Amino acid sequence: MSQNKITNPQEHRALLLGAMEAVCEGRLNVSQANALVGLSTEVHKSIRQEWDMRVYAAENLTIEQGSVVKMLGV
Repeated sequence: MSQNKITNPQEHRALLLGAMEAVCEGRLNVSQANALVGLSTEVHKSIRQEWDMRVYAAENLTIEQGSVVKMLGV
């Protein structure tokens, strides 16, 4: 098994596209493809949660000198 690192969304999309091509060419079976989809779904959820927290923090926290000094709307 290769040790591929996925460091950005483009690499993730390329991996998924490669998996689709592998299924069509018979190099990857449907069960393996479904496992990849499940893993990708979890990665997407994690990325989305991190993004949502960053947006929330940007909209609701005031940070000065590395410390939270005010939470807005609480």
